[in-house]
Amino acid sequence: MSIELVVFDMAGTTVYDGDAVHTCLAAAVADVGVPTTREQINALMGMPKPLVIATLLSSHRSTRPSDEEIAAVYGDFEQRMLAYYRDSVLVRETDRAGDVFRALRGRGIKIALDTGFSRPIADAILERLGWTGGLVDVTVTSDEVAHGRPQPDMIWRAMELTGVREPSRVAKVGDTPADLLEGSAAGCALIVGVTSGSHTDAELALHPHTHLIDSLVELPAIIEDVDRVREREPGDVSVPLLFTPGPLTTSRGVKAAMQRDLGSRDEEFIHTIERVHDRLLTLAGVSRADGYAAILMQGSGTFAVEAMLGTFVPPGGRVLVVENGAYGKRMLDIARALGISWATVSSSPTEPACPETIARVLEGDPGTTHVALVHCETTSGVINPMSTIARVAHDAGCAVLVDAMSSFGAMPIDVHADGVDVLVASANKCLEGVPGVAFAIARESILRAAPPARSVSLDFAAQWRGFERDGQFRFTPPTHVVLALEQALIELEREGGIGGRAARYRANHERLVSGMRALGFRTIVNPAHQSAVITSFLYPDDPAFSFEDFYTRLRLRNFVIYPGKLMDVPCFRIGTIGRIYPEDVDALLAAVRATIASPLSAS
Repeated sequence: MSIELVVFDMAGTTVYDGDAVHTCLAAAVADVGVPTTREQINALMGMPKPLVIATLLSSHRSTRPSDEEIAAVYGDFEQRMLAYYRDSVLVRETDRAGDVFRALRGRGIKIALDTGFSRPIADAILERLGWTGGLVDVTVTSDEVAHGRPQPDMIWRAMELTGVREPSRVAKVGDTPADLLEGSAAGCALIVGVTSGSHTDAELALHPHTHLIDSLVELPAIIEDVDRVREREPGDVSVPLLFTPGPLTTSRGVKAAMQRDLGSRDEEFIHTIERVHDRLLTLAGVSRADGYAAILMQGSGTFAVEAMLGTFVPPGGRVLVVENGAYGKRMLDIARALGISWATVSSSPTEPACPETIARVLEGDPGTTHVALVHCETTSGVINPMSTIARVAHDAGCAVLVDAMSSFGAMPIDVHADGVDVLVASANKCLEGVPGVAFAIARESILRAAPPARSVSLDFAAQWRGFERDGQFRFTPPTHVVLALEQALIELEREGGIGGRAARYRANHERLVSGMRALGFRTIVNPAHQSAVITSFLYPDDPAFSFEDFYTRLRLRNFVIYPGKLMDVPCFRIGTIGRIYPEDVDALLAAVRATIASPLSAS
């Protein structure tokens, strides 16, 4: 899967205009009594021009200008720009831009232009340069979308117009920080800064990018190099595919996001953390304005579970652990190790936990302060009734702590509506990031009230206070993993959010279950309670069946599955999450069919 679309900025990147934007902006705002400097204007280059004007006027006054004044100044600016692009002898394409367009189009790559200008100005430029005869596939202006740069709307509109669905097939090229931030927000595979325009290489280096170039003529070679490492096509089994609950198969874009270094205290990394926190809150159905916080934590999902129990269950508190699988048992192990008083409601891993039973236990144990549960128990794939259990817990005066490792990102969750006080999950499951960072979603009031934790490093309240203070991790962060997580969240958004991803996972799961049943395998969880994340299958009745042999033969065909986690039930597990598709499930089923058709060695 190669680059299919390149989105170029106009002025300063593909169009040389002799500094017209600076000149016309300065003149338009000067006419209403606002002096400007080149530095002030340069800091806003690439953004929608009405926003630039409003910012320049506001910076000189104590009050924001009226919409009418902004519109009037913009109208003056637009007329100056139109006259300039019609008449000035300085206007020309930059550094063989047309030749670059032709070279890329010759390789089947679509060309888009996006700009902070309005449609009339953009059309004047296209007419002046003779770019109206098919050299450019589409143009998008900031007045045609809801949000201009640095938001990704213009790139997404260009993708829609050209039929390109995946941002991993898109390159963004521009000469301003706003261009680079736009490319990052859209999740583009390539974000290329041009250092011969309005900003220097040192200025652009402070913002997200994959490459910095001095001339557009360098771009085709960069794209050619990137195209040598292509996104895997669905059904391509030339590389190992992880049919596991995490770590899992990731996209090329997620892998590529880790191919650059950032300092843990760099401003760019701090802004990345902020964006990740906001995106996580959105997935949880809440926001900062609602009084919630997202808190990243170094380590695996189990680190986050231990930090949750150790941070939020106070000395003298008591936690009721809802246990119907290995990960509920792990919560009990953590409570024992931390010296937390605990009780448990245990049930079969093949059935969801019973809220009525939990209510009876809480009624008989009034000292319980917290209820902890696993939303989707990865042991079997069973889904527990989280919101119903939360209501029961709150009725008993208990706070609710949820391990949502295998559900967050693939199942709709609204932590407020569902009554969840603290939720933890990790990057490397349904979000399709890589291992190394987990997180909590919690009410700020609970974070403020948290008692001294039982650990220095695994302390969500202290971690939150650190982020609130300076935006930084308290201890060395997994910078590359966080960059990959941001890219994974962008790709989730582009897939249609939780609904879009859930639909793909459901299609994978249904294809898998129907195919495995046709081969004689049986599932262990009632379909009404089965998630689309991971499915447990019973061993066949054949006494000669050996899971070790079965696993090894599939692995030799580039399929990786998981052993079972049920101590008294012989089974194995197959995940249907990660960057895999129904075509990949078909390939796995063909491999299973071929494997069981030949004798398996008894263990």
